[in-house]
Amino acid sequence: MKLRGILATALSLWLTLWVVPALAQVNPGSSPLSGKKGGTNNAFMQFAGPATAIKTFTLPNASGTIGVLNAIATWTAAQSFTDGTLILLGSSSGSSTLKAPSTGGGTATLFPGNDTIVGAAATQALTNKTFNCASNTCTVRLGSDVTGQLPIGNGGTGAASQPAAAIALLPTATRAGDILYWDGTNWNHLAGNNSGTNVLSENASGVPSWIASAGSGTVTSAVIAAGAGISVGGTCTITTSGTCTVTNAGVLSVDAQVGSFTTAGGIKSTGKVIQNTMDSQVLQAAPANPTATASTTQVMMGMGATCHLTPTYSSRVDIDFVGTVTNNTAGNVTSMNIRFGTGTAPANGAALTGTALLNTVTSGGGTGALQAPSFHLPAIATGLTPGTAYWFDMSIAASANTSTISNMNCTLRERM
Repeated sequence: MKLRGILATALSLWLTLWVVPALAQVNPGSSPLSGKKGGTNNAFMQFAGPATAIKTFTLPNASGTIGVLNAIATWTAAQSFTDGTLILLGSSSGSSTLKAPSTGGGTATLFPGNDTIVGAAATQALTNKTFNCASNTCTVRLGSDVTGQLPIGNGGTGAASQPAAAIALLPTATRAGDILYWDGTNWNHLAGNNSGTNVLSENASGVPSWIASAGSGTVTSAVIAAGAGISVGGTCTITTSGTCTVTNAGVLSVDAQVGSFTTAGGIKSTGKVIQNTMDSQVLQAAPANPTATASTTQVMMGMGATCHLTPTYSSRVDIDFVGTVTNNTAGNVTSMNIRFGTGTAPANGAALTGTALLNTVTSGGGTGALQAPSFHLPAIATGLTPGTAYWFDMSIAASANTSTISNMNCTLRERM
């Protein structure tokens, strides 16, 4: 009996401690089931589903707050989504999948407020955007990327053509014939002359204006400038009286204005005709026969003291030397030339000086009896200075033995 009583007591205690409390949880109790016993330790939450079969939900091995789908939640730790699994649904239809680069990566900062994300390959209209091209590459093709006309305030002309651009940029015109000028500060314009009697004038600052013309008048002076056939040493102004020095380089006559004048260079105006009236300087002389020479190189003949001329107006002189030439030995030749210069004329037998006018001319060389053939050497000296005295002479040389020129005549003529 004692053993039976002991077993009954033990069974009753076991039921009290273990079986009865567990069965009591079938109905709501006075306290929530603790986490240790598979509960939530909270009396105000419950799970729904799954409808069929057993599903497994794995919670993180860390303390935290469970996020819900229909409430705003703050995530305090980074969350990772596998590629292509972060999908945003539209308000009515459509969806967008956010994807990270396949490699690398970084941080993308969104704009504040409400706005639309710009797509790299999408065609979108941008408004109120500023491009910092100092640190980024910005390429704008004016020929194809820009439409319309750039306003003047933005560095353009506001026009689509060159004439229209000029009209837009320049001061507003008043009438045909407007003149554009710089007034010292800005570009300005002067209205075109609307009266045929006005002439353009400038004040001391260079600002133009139209002033009334004085009407008809008389020219009281004229300036002669160097030109074809006329050379002047400087500005030559001819008034109603007085003289002006002009060098005539070959002009015979030109029309002149009313009045008359005479120049020191042999130019005068009479009856509206300007003429060269100064006589040309000429010389016809027969110098003494020069002393013969045995020099095989040319030497001067000493005729320049007789054959000399001072041109009055021209820079050119015609020269002719005529005479006979011989060598005292048959078969020898005599070479000859004409030379000229300024200053003291060279003496007979002097070394060559002055300027040669011809290629060397030779005479003689025959094998028969000695002869004294005549010669004629013409030449023109150019580049002379009017008023300067020039001598003219011959130079000769013998190929051997002795050469002589005789019966000499020289003719000098100042030419137009």
